[in-house]
Amino acid sequence: MGISRYIYAVLDPRYKLRYVRFSFAQVYENTMVEELTERVKFKLIHLYGHYVNKDSCANVATSSACQASQAMEIDENEEDASKLWAFQYKKHLEKEDSIKNKLEVERFLVENCEDPSNSSFDILA
Repeated sequence: MGISRYIYAVLDPRYKLRYVRFSFAQVYENTMVEELTERVKFKLIHLYGHYVNKDSCANVATSSACQASQAMEIDENEEDASKLWAFQYKKHLEKEDSIKNKLEVERFLVENCEDPSNSSFDILA
């Protein structure tokens, strides 16, 4: 089963994860519904994290910072303790940002859905 195709429904503010769970419940047993729903949720969080990382490195203002980070990853035997410390701190911040992004996705998923019968709803607005 291709979990990726359910991401479209989750990203639609009228449906989100509730619709996917509802759809799975029409076909599968309760344990399978929860497993599949968690797989969709995990995939969404993974995709969002990947997008955020790509976006931050694609930004012209931060591209030099990303290149510097990559260069430091290659040379982990750097003798300058302050550079090593700064590198470790940067990795710590990236981990925290990853957690923050996960929480942002979680908030989106638990917010109320838009009314699917609202014909004036503009998904692109």
